[in-house]
Amino acid sequence: MSKILVIDDKRDNLVVVEALLKNMLPECMVYSALSGPMGLEIAKDEEPDAILLDIKMPGMDGYEVCSILKENNSTKNIPIIMLTAAMTDSKSRIKGLELGADAFLNKPINAEELVAQVKVMLRIKS
Repeated sequence: MSKILVIDDKRDNLVVVEALLKNMLPECMVYSALSGPMGLEIAKDEEPDAILLDIKMPGMDGYEVCSILKENNSTKNIPIIMLTAAMTDSKSRIKGLELGADAFLNKPINAEELVAQVKVMLRIKS
């Protein structure tokens, strides 16, 4: 069973994305984290096959989380899809890609596009 980790500081966003993934990808186990540090801990413990990562979070933002994940030997090969509502400019996307993100999706999330991107990341991981 594939594992997907969703990291977002907004509980409503987590609930929506988690429900969407469970409905459209029932063969996957979905984990969620309300902060960067919590997400890093779950990533280390569960070694997910893909991570959906919000960029704009208080304390530790998605860029910092991505950077830490890519520097760690046990998590560096996990594909990361960055999610953003505010940072949609090319400079923000380039920064994320240079830190190791594999894809970007804008919020509000299009369900079909999210599922297609997750399937690509799971293919890459396998």
